[in-house]
Amino acid sequence: MVSARRLSRWAALVAALLLLPPRVAAETAELPLLSMQDAVDFNAASASDLGWSAPGRLIAIWQEPGEEAEIVEWNLATGTRRVIEKAERAIFSPDGRWILLLRGERWWLKNVRTGKAEPIASSAEQGFVALSPPMWARDSRSFAFLESADPPRASKTTSVSEADGVRFVDVGAEADRRFGSGGTEQAMMKSRVRIGRVDAPAALRAFDIAEDAAYRGGWGKGGDFYFMPLEGHWYGHRSRTMVRALDPVSGRSTDLYTQPGLMQLGALRVSPDGRSIAFTADVDNRRWDDFDSLSLLDIRTRKVRRLTTSLYVSDFDWAPSGDALFLTARDGAFSQIYRVDLHSRVRQISKGDERRYDLSVSPDGKWLAYLAEDALGHRDLRVLAVASGSEMTLATLVEPARAFRLASARQVRWKTPDGPMLHGLLFLPPGFDPKRKYPMFVDVHGGGPAARLYLSGVLADRARLPLEWHAWADKGYIVFVPNYRSSGEYGPQIAAERYAARDWDTQGIRQDAADIESGVRWLIGQGNVNPCRIAILGHSAGGARVQYLLTRTSLFTAAILHDPIPPGALAQNLAMMTGDYAGAPVSIGTTGELLGENPEAYFGGYLIDGVRIRTPTLIMVGNPDKGAIDPQSSEFLFSLLRANGVPARMVRFVDDGHNPGSSAASMRRYREMDGWLDQYLPDRPAPSE
Repeated sequence: MVSARRLSRWAALVAALLLLPPRVAAETAELPLLSMQDAVDFNAASASDLGWSAPGRLIAIWQEPGEEAEIVEWNLATGTRRVIEKAERAIFSPDGRWILLLRGERWWLKNVRTGKAEPIASSAEQGFVALSPPMWARDSRSFAFLESADPPRASKTTSVSEADGVRFVDVGAEADRRFGSGGTEQAMMKSRVRIGRVDAPAALRAFDIAEDAAYRGGWGKGGDFYFMPLEGHWYGHRSRTMVRALDPVSGRSTDLYTQPGLMQLGALRVSPDGRSIAFTADVDNRRWDDFDSLSLLDIRTRKVRRLTTSLYVSDFDWAPSGDALFLTARDGAFSQIYRVDLHSRVRQISKGDERRYDLSVSPDGKWLAYLAEDALGHRDLRVLAVASGSEMTLATLVEPARAFRLASARQVRWKTPDGPMLHGLLFLPPGFDPKRKYPMFVDVHGGGPAARLYLSGVLADRARLPLEWHAWADKGYIVFVPNYRSSGEYGPQIAAERYAARDWDTQGIRQDAADIESGVRWLIGQGNVNPCRIAILGHSAGGARVQYLLTRTSLFTAAILHDPIPPGALAQNLAMMTGDYAGAPVSIGTTGELLGENPEAYFGGYLIDGVRIRTPTLIMVGNPDKGAIDPQSSEFLFSLLRANGVPARMVRFVDDGHNPGSSAASMRRYREMDGWLDQYLPDRPAPSE
């Protein structure tokens, strides 16, 4: 019997999901349920590279399923749209006279008036890849590419020697070739800036950058080019992030700002008056982008002022007046739009459970353009009038609820035992009955520290839609996608406490696992989860959190680890210093310390703790040569489970990397998962029934 108190708690939780108008409810009931095959194969139009060809004229790259990508322009005054031409990317010059177009692997410079297009030397042909679109100078006469080496590491092909008729490999010589003489430097091609001019587009000047990557930049008012080079913490390097100025005439570069830490999401934009640079970085802990804030750098004095303190900032753009910036900041799985002025006064502009991204401000400052998506997979291209705050949808890219009977979906929050209020996504089966108990499927996202709560899982990842969770719910599961505190938005103190411990758990695996467990127990307490039928999936960094959780609790009836990262510093460094990486220096990682400086941090972890696991566990891994995680620690866990008589299965997908590479690969994984749950998540009643 379900108590009235529990029933009322669930009623409050799902009322907004289930109270549909009668006509809408009837129409929804007539739609077919969503299968996992439907979710994996779902195709949708896509839009990207939002920009402006002129004030009031929004452009984007639009691609229908199975069609070539096109440049589409919307006239906001008339509400009309037109297709300009086919291209994968397009960047208009500030004066609207030129377009940089990407077709295949080559960029072209097109004169809008004459229609003539000239090719630009391909970076791919020179062993580099552009990690962001090219950037136009303010006078529309020059443009810049930021490029990093591709591949970033020397070839893993082993050189086999022969002497006295015997073939052998000199492991030390191989390490010198791959990582530098004596194993002290990383033998990597680095990065570069390429500067071109519209009067000679084929004659680009290249300027080498010593750091691993450089993919965020912009032009100043006087012609200088500013960018953020990053030095990774791989193989003995101490990570750092900089803001640097480059004189495109002399090639001389100057560091304006430097801080320790790898801000891989860092971005910058130069102010309209050219006097300052707005940039995002973690200015609190300076290790990783655990909590990215927006700061302002005075180019002349090199002084930095922080503009935001309580928001995890993602996209941002200047108001043309130069007195404020617009930004998006995380809100669990979603995000909100804010305006912040130069005195750090913040005002929220948007509301509602949607993720807003690819923010772009019109040249006249009257419009904000962005993409918006929700937990039902609905995705729009929208503009917002800055003066009135009114919002207009220009195009709907995808609306799965028109084709399938989806789960009820919403963002939920729960309080952890030690204080933080966390976010998660909850999907309830169609026709949810608050008097019943349901099996639960828990999906723990990857990414680790600073990773947002994604709106897509691993099986249907190519579509970037949350549909696989709807497919599980349509099979009768309550689906819970919990966030964890290391994802960043819960404040800089979370990471500060982690780093202060100076132990192996700088990735926050232990506390994240406790957060996941507290969320699951909170849902059990609502009264509609069968505690005998709870399955948990962890992908990538989520896999590490699930593996740790399994060593500490018997809460879960069945578990699935999908290409998990190594369980702690010891396993991670074993993987990074053996096999193809024998002879490599120790990775400093987010500890910020070398092995000799704090050996306890490097020998910690829970690799051996796998002996405690009693939960039937399915392990699926990919091929490291195709980008998968080194499977050494997963193989070790599989051996431990078998040796202890714990039901275990391990499947290696030799043609895939970290994620499924095809619909067939996704469905094979799904069948493995579904079969595992059928076997170890039996249809038995809850203890109270």
